[in-house]
Amino acid sequence: MSATSAPFGLRPAFHPSGLDRAIAFTNPFAYATGYASNIFKGQAVTLDPGTGYLIKTASGGAIYGVFDGFEWTDTTGRRRVSNYYPANTAFQQGSAIAYVWVDPQIVYEVQAEGSIPYTAVGQQYDITNNDNGSTTTGLSQCTMGTSAASQYNTKQLRVIDVAPYPGNAWGDTYTIVRVQIISGIFWMSKEPRTAPIMPVTAQAKTIFQSTVLSFQLVAVPARLMGMMRARDVPTATW
Repeated sequence: MSATSAPFGLRPAFHPSGLDRAIAFTNPFAYATGYASNIFKGQAVTLDPGTGYLIKTASGGAIYGVFDGFEWTDTTGRRRVSNYYPANTAFQQGSAIAYVWVDPQIVYEVQAEGSIPYTAVGQQYDITNNDNGSTTTGLSQCTMGTSAASQYNTKQLRVIDVAPYPGNAWGDTYTIVRVQIISGIFWMSKEPRTAPIMPVTAQAKTIFQSTVLSFQLVAVPARLMGMMRARDVPTATW
C-alpha cells in the first residue's frame, strides 16, 4: 500500500509518441535580481503576464509546464547546473536556461495528499502544496488534492490511471496516480463552462451539407479538369 506520504512532484511517466522531452526556456528570469522563490524540479510553473518570466503556478491556476532544471553562468563566470532554481539567484545576462516540460500529451505521476478511488478516472483535481520541495535533492514535493471538480468546472489535472507499482493501488492512503495537465495557458481556458457542450443539431447538419454542396459546385479551372474525376470530389454521408 501507498501508506506513506512521500511526494515527488509531477514526474513524467511517458508520452504517447515515446518522447517526453523538455524544452529550453532561455532568459527565464530577470538576470540582475532573479526570482524570489525556489522553483523545484517537478513543480508546475506558469508565465508572469506582466514580464513573461517563469513563476510558480498557484493551486487552481493555469499552467505553462513542469520545471525540469536550471543552468546558468554565475557572476564569477562559473557555469552551474541544478535540479532546481535557487531563490534570488543572479546570473550573467543571457546565460540562464530553464528546462520545462510543456507538451500537453505528457503523462505524469503524482502522489495525492490522500486516498483516491477508482472512480476518479476522468475526474479533475488541483495541485496542492506546490511551494514545497527539497533544496537537498532539488525535487518538488507538490501533491494532488482529493477534491474533484464539480460539474461544468475545470481543475488543473485529469486522472487517467493509477501508477502501476507494487504496493500502490486505488484507495491507498496516499495513492500515486497518472495524470495529464488540462489547464495549460496555451491549450485550454480556465474559465468554467456555464452549460454543457451542445450536440450536433439538424440545423448544423443542414449548414454543413450546404457547405459541402457549395464546395462541390465550385468552378474548376479548365486546365485542372483532366486531373480530376467525379469520384475525387468530397461528399458527405449522414
